[in-house]
Amino acid sequence: MCFILFGTIVVNGYSNEGPVKLIQTIYSKKAVRLVLKNMGKKVGSGTSLSLLTYYEKKSKAKTGLKFSLSKKALPYIAVGDELYFSGTYKNTHVNNAIESTSSYAGPMRYAIVVGLKDENTLVIACQNMHNGAPSKAFLNVTELKVEDPNRYENINVYGLVPKNKRVKPEKLLKNSEDIYEITRNNKEKSNYFVETDFTK
Repeated sequence: MCFILFGTIVVNGYSNEGPVKLIQTIYSKKAVRLVLKNMGKKVGSGTSLSLLTYYEKKSKAKTGLKFSLSKKALPYIAVGDELYFSGTYKNTHVNNAIESTSSYAGPMRYAIVVGLKDENTLVIACQNMHNGAPSKAFLNVTELKVEDPNRYENINVYGLVPKNKRVKPEKLLKNSEDIYEITRNNKEKSNYFVETDFTK
């Protein structure tokens, strides 16, 4: 289901080519509300996957693969999209046909896109386990560089779609100018706020 959620809306970010845009869908507001309600709390069993399972259950939706995360794909990312850190990466040092071109980097991790800081930085919500203990996990908002030379993990983007297949993808898009996203306040390193049109 590549590129199932088309459409864009301007947010607070700019590049040399013009405004940076993120898609807004019917799930955008749901994602922001869920994150604000559970900020600093443990969701489900405490794993990052349990956060996504809870989110999908509350949204009454399922996921469809869109693409691999990159700056080129940034205009097609939506607030509410899910990120899957695959733990695999391209081994660029292979110069023969015998050695594998892929390496495994670690266990699966998951996050939800909840905002945009700039043309190369997403604001994401994830659930981190403290010292590997699910009982001490909590929902946290942090930042992720879309393209980072130091990251060797591949990150796939999944979009939410209705469980009812008869609903057309274009009906998922917000037609208004409402923006539902969490954005970082640059004055304080760890201070985030919700964009203007959000109400609890």
